[in-house]
Amino acid sequence: MFLLMALVTHLAYVLFAPRMGAQARMHEAAVELGENRLRLLSPEQVRRFVRHPLDTSVHAACMLSLAEHDVILQGQPVRGLWMLTIYGEGGDVLYTISDRHVPPGSFHIRFQLRQASEDKGEIALPKLLASRMVVPLQARRALLLLEAWPWHPGQRDSLRLQVERLRCAPVARPRESTGVEADKAASGAPSPIIPRPRPAH
Repeated sequence: MFLLMALVTHLAYVLFAPRMGAQARMHEAAVELGENRLRLLSPEQVRRFVRHPLDTSVHAACMLSLAEHDVILQGQPVRGLWMLTIYGEGGDVLYTISDRHVPPGSFHIRFQLRQASEDKGEIALPKLLASRMVVPLQARRALLLLEAWPWHPGQRDSLRLQVERLRCAPVARPRESTGVEADKAASGAPSPIIPRPRPAH
């Protein structure tokens, strides 16, 4: 009986402790970042919010609040490799989107709340509308984490400036549906859960 109780306790810790830790990090991020504003992360925040960060990477985050508005991440092109990871309130990864999934040019990624009336038991994936990406989320709040890697170490300062100039801001929802389809990924691009390989050092 003692061994059985010990096993159950161990399994409970292994299964639930990581999730509780992720939820705690989400709460910390909400308090520190505010809502719908992209912020560069300090080295101390990177250590707390990013798993296995690289010293040469540039990190920024935005706490998306979609209850009343869509949120758009936009700005000039980021000259390097980059990846967005979107976390739900429980700390689960909802999407990863990299520079492979969008056409070259300016950043324009729109996050919108997927309405319950749209849910037909299908998975809604990001979709390209012209040169803009629309990302449907079932979570009213989500954490956007942007990680960018320079092509070479000397590029890091300019890359940091490019990321700093990006804007994460709420916008009014369109009156009509944007036509996000549940069964199509962005323009036949690779699955949004496949990250771009990091550059060699």
